[in-house]
Amino acid sequence: PVGYVSGRSFTDSNLVTGVTYCWTVVASNEHGISSASGADCAAPPGTPPFVLDGLADHAGYLQTAPGMTIYAALRGSNLYVATWSTGIYPGNTGKNDHFIFVSDALLPSASASAPWAKSGNVAVATDKPFLAAESESDYVAWFNAPVGATAVKSIYSQQQMEGVINLVDAFGHIPTNIYVAAAAYNTQDSGGLVAQAPAMISNNGNIDPNEFMVLHPLAIKDETGDGLYDRLDPNVDFVTHEIETAAGDVTIVWASVPGREYRVDYAASPRDPWQTATTLTAQVGEVYLSWTDPLPAATSRVYRVLLE
Repeated sequence: PVGYVSGRSFTDSNLVTGVTYCWTVVASNEHGISSASGADCAAPPGTPPFVLDGLADHAGYLQTAPGMTIYAALRGSNLYVATWSTGIYPGNTGKNDHFIFVSDALLPSASASAPWAKSGNVAVATDKPFLAAESESDYVAWFNAPVGATAVKSIYSQQQMEGVINLVDAFGHIPTNIYVAAAAYNTQDSGGLVAQAPAMISNNGNIDPNEFMVLHPLAIKDETGDGLYDRLDPNVDFVTHEIETAAGDVTIVWASVPGREYRVDYAASPRDPWQTATTLTAQVGEVYLSWTDPLPAATSRVYRVLLE
């Protein structure tokens, strides 16, 4: 508990800039205590905003680029996404409309109609947020998004269409998983799917569930705005979260980012030569990794985890 009030508001003070905080509210009366409300998250004033100027904020935000790009990062409860820009501008002769789908859930199959009367189906419900840009004008906007969602696109097709959406306002909470896909469709009604990211798996004109990228909020946080995800920065959250000992074994747990490879080393002391114990790659959904050392009896060791 950080405070008790009898009214309808509370001010939390002495917070650290660049750190996201989440709060829940519990009510009580003579009959007992309620369950907690959903969490609401925010970063204190002074946290740097995302910059929407038609250029990707940071190269480190690039998640995939099989042609189309997907950039993504989270700051507070604000999600930043970007992909190819559109237009009848220099370098673009294809006249394609571009989209970024953002959802907290996927349908079992691509059973919802593609937006803007395009051909084919997508694996997200039609009421989920998406960012869209018209190829033959400067139009770009969010749909099914909360007030305050922002969007910009470059006039150059080789640059980016960018948007920021508040996940708590959009979904009521920060989802455990965020499902994202970028797509380009021919600009006319019934225009077909011509490019997408992540890479196309099934060439059926749809965006199927396995053609969405799964993003994990913890793994894409960049609260300092330096372009490096917090879990890749040893000065922020690339740290050991737990060291457990049981029955002579030592287990080390650290914060990880899916898709990244980590090496665990050990030594008798910090001054002794390091030996590699194992190398692990974080899979989809693995925002913590662990390794257990069957430590020999009467042995002491120091450990380090390195990002490969």
